[in-house]
Amino acid sequence: MKLIKFFVLSALSAGWLLPLYLAFNAFRGYLVTELEPKIVGKPLTHSFGMLDQCGIWLEIAFFWIACAIVFWVVCVLRLQTKNQSMKDSAMAGGF
Repeated sequence: MKLIKFFVLSALSAGWLLPLYLAFNAFRGYLVTELEPKIVGKPLTHSFGMLDQCGIWLEIAFFWIACAIVFWVVCVLRLQTKNQSMKDSAMAGGF
């Protein structure tokens, strides 16, 4: 069970890399589609839909990493609060 939990937390923490890869892949496709015809002297195409797709994937990636950061900050703060309360109760109990 611990291994499954570890895998799920790892996948959710690092999963933002997939939409980021898709965003850069869409941007690279846009550059190839737009710049290659210009370099060889062919008529330009208008592939602005690829830029829209790139923007959507970037928004998903940044939202995902923001959620992962908030999750880990909450976990760390909860752990610190728990440790502090245990330390305070130990000092009050005379241990």
